[in-house]
Amino acid sequence: MNDIVTRCLAMSRRNRQHLIKILSESLEDNTMIQERFQTLLGCATMLMGDGILSSSRESFCVFGRQMIAYQMHKEGFGWSDIGRQMGRPHSSVICLAKKMEEMLKFKVWYKNEKALWEEFQKMIEQ
Repeated sequence: MNDIVTRCLAMSRRNRQHLIKILSESLEDNTMIQERFQTLLGCATMLMGDGILSSSRESFCVFGRQMIAYQMHKEGFGWSDIGRQMGRPHSSVICLAKKMEEMLKFKVWYKNEKALWEEFQKMIEQ
């Protein structure tokens, strides 16, 4: 840790200010991701019940994870950022979102899921 501080102090004032700006923006982005994730998780939990972030493979838990992953990616968050929030690897988050996308394409086969998705959309828009 002392080595990092020493190296930062050895930087020019301009470079230190630039580094502080980058770190501040990073913290703001992380806070924004956490807040949005908590909002989506709350809405999904109201619809699907508890256990969405658990390792459960029950359909309501999996569908809740799919909705959150798809919505966050649709809003422009990166796979790794979403995975960090959900406590899952980015590859699992990609799989969840792609499954949700498939469900939205084939509306006839997934009528119940489509209705839940529409209700989820109404909740997050408020």
